[in-house]
Amino acid sequence: MSLFHNRNYRLLWFSHFSGTLANELFSISIVVLVFASTGSTLQTTGVLVARHLPPLLLGPFAGSFVDRLPRRAMLVTTQLLRAAIVALALLPIVSEVVWLGFVLVFALTMAEIVQKPAMLATLPTIVAPNQIVRANSLIFTTTQAAFASAYLMGGLLVVAFGIVPLVVLDIVLFLLAAGAAAWLSAIPQHGQIGQEPFWQTVRAGFVYLRQHQMARSLITVEFLESWPHGAWTSALMLSFTAQALQAGTDAWGYQNGAFFAGQIIGALLALTYANRLSRRPGWIIMATAF
Repeated sequence: MSLFHNRNYRLLWFSHFSGTLANELFSISIVVLVFASTGSTLQTTGVLVARHLPPLLLGPFAGSFVDRLPRRAMLVTTQLLRAAIVALALLPIVSEVVWLGFVLVFALTMAEIVQKPAMLATLPTIVAPNQIVRANSLIFTTTQAAFASAYLMGGLLVVAFGIVPLVVLDIVLFLLAAGAAAWLSAIPQHGQIGQEPFWQTVRAGFVYLRQHQMARSLITVEFLESWPHGAWTSALMLSFTAQALQAGTDAWGYQNGAFFAGQIIGALLALTYANRLSRRPGWIIMATAF
């Protein structure tokens, strides 16, 4: 049976896509506005810092926190919270004070850090075990498609129409995401959820990472790669495009759209040749890092 014949998966997929698209459109608009108003690569990189601090601060605790609350309620609440955060950008003071844009991106990412594990934990409860890989692959590909679409449209929209129409569009997308999550059937929660003390579950997670060498290595690699990639995407390429190439925001959007299109193609290739890649995963990770 096709995944999209599954009502719950269809709703979860749409909620994720709509929320991710809104999230990226807003973050990209802040990048463009900060660079346009300051011309500073350093200040533009502040958006990168605002997006990467939440995983460091909240990431280790997000899973334990999410496990203590109903999944559907978490999915709905985080989307509504993100809509409220984006709506604050309509306040006149936000367009006058640069660092307030960083605060909004930081808050938006904090909500995302809670929403993502709730979404991933919901997947195994709504799809059959033999469809988990396909379901995760489709979610990942959808995420990259949302990134590509946001980079292609975000800069153009904010330059052409200003921040207000883009904020309104983001609010609508977040509300649609919340509505789709609200229509999910009751989501079961497995295990002894919420019975162990919060800090005990957090500590267990750190102990697991300390003892599991492969998990520790993979997380370290992911962390180290995310920072230079984020700096390149959000600040350096925009600065280079505007100052060295004398091109507009649209060219920067096309560049990043091509990058995420490449990630989609890479994901499809990985899915096609999964059996071959799984034979030498360590070598594949090192080769692609180089």
